[in-house]
Amino acid sequence: MKLDREEVLGKLLKLREDTTPSPAGIHPMLLKSCSEVVAEPLSIISQTSFESEMVPNDWKTAIVNPVVKKGRPSRFDPVNNRPILLTSVCCKLMESLIRPSRTAYLDNKDVITNK
Repeated sequence: MKLDREEVLGKLLKLREDTTPSPAGIHPMLLKSCSEVVAEPLSIISQTSFESEMVPNDWKTAIVNPVVKKGRPSRFDPVNNRPILLTSVCCKLMESLIRPSRTAYLDNKDVITNK
């Protein structure tokens, strides 16, 4: 599998700008606005990560962020909150590039059933 610059650039250009920054502090709006410059290095990092089967440590960082459930009176009561996991935008991007080929492979090998 080859993760090329054009694929990465396409994904970067489709990033939603209104989402929360990743735990590393990189905002999707920044990645989108710098997409022409970051596409090549990000494709190299993603390809290397895929081939070595190792994810960069900065991409592994995740933060559980509590969000108050709608209609609940107190945000201080843990029952009124639901956990939201914030992960690296770069890691999500790489996963979205890899997912279609992995799913196609599993479908072709009849590993995934209709059930």
